[in-house]
Amino acid sequence: MIADSATAVSVRDLVLAHVALFRLYSALPLVLLSCGIGAALGVAPLHLAAAATAMICGLAGGYAYNDLRDQQLDRLNRPRRPLVSGVLPEPYVRRMVLMLYGSALLFAAATASLRTIAFVVLLIGSACLYSDAIKHAPGLKNVFVGVWCGLLPWGTALDRTTA
Repeated sequence: MIADSATAVSVRDLVLAHVALFRLYSALPLVLLSCGIGAALGVAPLHLAAAATAMICGLAGGYAYNDLRDQQLDRLNRPRRPLVSGVLPEPYVRRMVLMLYGSALLFAAATASLRTIAFVVLLIGSACLYSDAIKHAPGLKNVFVGVWCGLLPWGTALDRTTA
């Protein structure tokens, strides 16, 4: 069960809560851009689909993990966030993070590309590092996010690009 029985939550509210928790409005454009770059560079459609799915799962899991780590601040500054508002309970979000990270690794492995697997492992690791330490360092967090925003569009085409 996602919401407790005392809270009546509509399907619309649940969908919107998941979109907000996983920041799909941020993740999807980056992944679609990556798909466009991959397609333009001739990446095979199955590889492209698996790499893009790995990226979206890794990004969504990272955003949800960040919300798990930010609950105290979100209660004060963003009380309408799905986790702190109670629309999505913490145990559910924890399971979703594990499921998304596991799925990201499985889809990356399905590409049979060591570069893609390493990229997804770095994506997951850096999302956790960001949430636990980097975002508390002024300036460093902006550089960190900027670097990842520059790298993510190339995620589906790693085997077709050079440094």
